[in-house]
Amino acid sequence: IFLTSVLSDVSKPIGNRIPLLLECGHTYCEGCIAKWARVQKTQVLCPECTHSTPLTLEGEKGVGNIPANIYLLGVITNAKRASFRR
Repeated sequence: IFLTSVLSDVSKPIGNRIPLLLECGHTYCEGCIAKWARVQKTQVLCPECTHSTPLTLEGEKGVGNIPANIYLLGVITNAKRASFRR
């Protein structure tokens, strides 16, 4: 689902849609994880498997410490490059 929404218009900047990798291995956009962090405060529960990813800082500030999914960022970057070459 995430990949489709990001690649649906690759000409737009990523913005808050940077793919972040939860401890369970599932990936969600930074904006969605930030929304969950505002409510859950000290952790983010994966909506897919309910595994907890602890936040080092409370709320939205803690999202910055969740690592990006580097592989998916590469896919997005390559798709953006390809769209500009058309």
